Amino acid sequence: MDLKKHYEKISEAARLVRDGSLSDLVPLQAAHEVIDEIRLWQEILGARPEAIIFDQIVSGLELGLFALVSGLYRQAYGSLRLAVELTASVCWFSTNRLELAEWQSGERDLIWKEITNEQEGVLSPRFRKAFFPELREELKYNGLNKKLYRELSEYVHGNARTWAGPDDIKYDEQLHRAWLEKLDTYMVVTTVLLSLRYLQEVGDEGVKKLAPNLNSRVGHVSAITKYLDERLPTPAAAAPATPVAAGAQVSATPPAAGRDGEDAD
Repeated sequence: MDLKKHYEKISEAARLVRDGSLSDLVPLQAAHEVIDEIRLWQEILGARPEAIIFDQIVSGLELGLFALVSGLYRQAYGSLRLAVELTASVCWFSTNRLELAEWQSGERDLIWKEITNEQEGVLSPRFRKAFFPELREELKYNGLNKKLYRELSEYVHGNARTWAGPDDIKYDEQLHRAWLEKLDTYMVVTTVLLSLRYLQEVGDEGVKKLAPNLNSRVGHVSAITKYLDERLPTPAAAAPATPVAAGAQVSATPPAAGRDGEDAD
């Protein structure tokens, strides 16, 4: 086999896919905004030990996007699955410092069933009562997160339906759009998850920075929007103008100044 020609053929196939993938940049721009939102959370939570995991989340999302536009769909779905898992682990390790140290040293694995357990996981009533008691939708979003992870896992484990079509490197609009939809679901769940765990611990300046993204992503979650309304100061109302008596004339010329800076009578 001529390896140089072999890989040049693969590279050319990926280039042709990118031409199709980049024909509409609007959804891809929205996808990159997801990464910006993750980075903002990282900036705000940067002093916390578990926040270092955001580097791997961003890396996974960026590699996933590159794989997506190159027609490497199986790899793109796998990268998004990794981001889902790592994002949940950030919140899990925030209350399990010992387990974070063990994971970082390679002595412990992430256990998805543990992280998403309905009684003890990061989107459980116990977690919600501790960090955001008013946000009573934790089980709904835990279900969404588990469903998303299961769907993405089909591409990692090679489930039969993921091989239904040819696995060549070529543009597939359906797989492309489906990945972007799953990314959107990921960011909605992520915004709820990070808000549940951290929002009430974030300083005023951080909340102010997060507010536009929160209102955009999860404006339908009443507990979060209510919290923002109560937390953020509202602009002071302008003082009402003094009414002018009927028939009075208003001069546009200021009164002349008298001696010593006093107004003339």
